[in-house]
Amino acid sequence: MSALTSQTRPGHNHRHPGCAGRAPSGTRLALAGCLLLAGWCIPFSAHPDDDDHRKRQRTVNCDRGKSIQAAVDRVKRPTTLFIKGECHEDVLINKDDITLSGNKSGHACDKSSPGGAATVYGTVDIQGVRARVEFLTITGPGAGVNVFDRASAELVCNLIDNNDETGVVVVRSSFARLRNNTLSHNGQRRFDPPDVFFECGLFAGDAASVRSDGNTYKDNSYCGIAIDRQSAFRNGAFLPREPGHPADPALRDLVIERGCNPATGDGCLTSEGKIIAVEAFNLGLVDFRNVAIFGEVSVFALSSFRVDGNSEMLGNVSNGNSSSVSIRDRSRFGDRSVTFTGTLSCSNNSTTFGTVQCGQSCSGMIPGTCAP
Repeated sequence: MSALTSQTRPGHNHRHPGCAGRAPSGTRLALAGCLLLAGWCIPFSAHPDDDDHRKRQRTVNCDRGKSIQAAVDRVKRPTTLFIKGECHEDVLINKDDITLSGNKSGHACDKSSPGGAATVYGTVDIQGVRARVEFLTITGPGAGVNVFDRASAELVCNLIDNNDETGVVVVRSSFARLRNNTLSHNGQRRFDPPDVFFECGLFAGDAASVRSDGNTYKDNSYCGIAIDRQSAFRNGAFLPREPGHPADPALRDLVIERGCNPATGDGCLTSEGKIIAVEAFNLGLVDFRNVAIFGEVSVFALSSFRVDGNSEMLGNVSNGNSSSVSIRDRSRFGDRSVTFTGTLSCSNNSTTFGTVQCGQSCSGMIPGTCAP
């Protein structure tokens, strides 16, 4: 993976044109940037697409030459920036409580068609602050979204697609919550240059943590999800150990390895390690409670992988180098089940704690379809 670029961008000094003191008596014009009201000149925006800052909202129309970065630099308090058009820029958010939104109309998220009224051709960096990015399409020559330096980000209903590098990167003790996003076709520059090979839909590293619900990770270059270097990933809610608490299908994550056809199973049971669905390594922790995984899972170097709740897996699982895998049967509760079609292989002091044991191959609902 390429080194994270975190340089700050120059600020933009912007003030509304205004006027000092009282306007001359009898003045009836609204001058550029001020409006006569009760004898006083009140500043206002000269651009119809710019909302009053007092509303904590502002529209940035890139098709009219506006810049997201310039708007971010001007913000002095929690603000939602409604983005429109095609925006060809990188954006650095280093102030708390800024929202970038492509959803000024306020419509509900359609998981089958995420995104909104704007496309950002560049990288959105969230550095050391709280921020939210929603209803945008993000694509370009770098990563889609970088969350770093103890930042906390919420990503909702975005299409993060066709980035040359990883779709979403969460590192350096940061946290990200992803809901109803699609991360697809990322890592287009893999092997170019030759030493770059590790690009995924989502990557978390360096003591980061991710919560994921209702997201789709598909057809990314190397992997759908990679959790590395003492980082943690969790999907789904903890379900009580009693019937009557089924998993919410709206919160199910979908992970599809590039080259895997979920409908036929073609390409889903390869174990080459070159393209995989999910990877946990170097003390990584992955906990799925409501997921469908189509493709290979790789767990190694003191890492942990768990599938529980109501889930489906089609693909082999490799467990190695003192790691642990738990694929657990919950069918006794009557309203949830775990199905696994594939083989769980173990090596180098790795262990299992679930229903499926090392060396077993399964072909459906566990444990009944597992052998030997």
